[in-house]
Amino acid sequence: MASPNKLAKEISDTISNKLGIQVAVHIKDVEGKKCIYVEVPAGVRLIQLDGRYYVRVGNTNQELKGENLRKILMKEDGLDWMDKPCKITKDDLSKEAIAYFIKSGKSCGRISRSASKNDMDKIITTYGLSNDGVLTLTAGVLFYSEPSRLNEAAFLKIGYFDEKKVLRREDHIKGPVIMIPDQALKVLYDRYIQDTYIYGGGTARRRIVHLYPEDALRELIVNAMVHKDYSIQEPTTIRVYSDRISIFCFGGLPEGWKTEKLLGEHESVRRNRALANVFFAAGYVENWGHGIEKVIETCRENGNPDPVFEDTGDGLRVTIGINPAAVTSVEQQVTFNVDEKSKAILICIQENPSVSAREMAEITGISFATVQRRLKQLLNAGILTREGSTKAGKWIIKNSE
Repeated sequence: MASPNKLAKEISDTISNKLGIQVAVHIKDVEGKKCIYVEVPAGVRLIQLDGRYYVRVGNTNQELKGENLRKILMKEDGLDWMDKPCKITKDDLSKEAIAYFIKSGKSCGRISRSASKNDMDKIITTYGLSNDGVLTLTAGVLFYSEPSRLNEAAFLKIGYFDEKKVLRREDHIKGPVIMIPDQALKVLYDRYIQDTYIYGGGTARRRIVHLYPEDALRELIVNAMVHKDYSIQEPTTIRVYSDRISIFCFGGLPEGWKTEKLLGEHESVRRNRALANVFFAAGYVENWGHGIEKVIETCRENGNPDPVFEDTGDGLRVTIGINPAAVTSVEQQVTFNVDEKSKAILICIQENPSVSAREMAEITGISFATVQRRLKQLLNAGILTREGSTKAGKWIIKNSE
């Protein structure tokens, strides 16, 4: 039998050569017998043995394969999953998206006024969007006109669900990811969120009751697109209900975080560094981890309840409840979801209270039948009253406050 010292050295050398771990091997006397103790340092996660890779999860050893292995190997090399090569060239990038980025960056002072939207090479170099002359997936996702062809997660879905959670309307927001947040907001406010207007004072002056704060929604959409895990081939989703909006992206919180830390003061942890750097340069995000504080503050200023953050295990869901004033105003005040045609009619009345329905149709270009329907709706909502006869009377926009 080998001596304890020789055996201890063989164990140490074998572990080092086979697993790449430096361990401390001790020889101790236990009840008159020589025992060998092996001390393994904490914090070693990825282990290679005979060409296979293993990670310790709880009290089990799990072999890593495929994309999970690729992600960890890249991380150990100081790279993000989004730094992997992309199958397009700089000539495939959208000039419109590049110009959009440069314009945004100039407007917020984070890109020099002298920067040229045509200097593609400088943009790629400055923001680390290539490795050894090959564009990264980050470059393709940000500036390629069809990024979902490169990564199926590179788009956003919006859906409206009724009280029974049945999908009633859906939109897919596609195109260069740098442009998606603004496009998503436009679709949200054009098709899903209609601010409530309260008219009063005997004129067509109005007070707007915002259902949701636009700045908070923009911040959350940007965060979802920047910090999501693009290796999970699923898009960011926005679910709109009658009383709330829910935004979800795959990826979850940074390792070891809980939602309490997210809501408190914290440093910025970027899952996709190059992607975050581009959005920072465009003025969409900060590098100080204050985005969540800003969302909460903006919701409170608008009268919305604090957003609810939920780590689902595979992703992060943020839900904002509707501004209660938009609900109570329907019961306590005279409110009306005014569309563009109704607005045009109210402006006509503001300029000339004696204007006839047929004159409104001629001025606005709205059909006479539609003008009549809108007037009836405004009268029923209590926004309008009619004083005097049909021919000699006038319209009055009521004071609802």
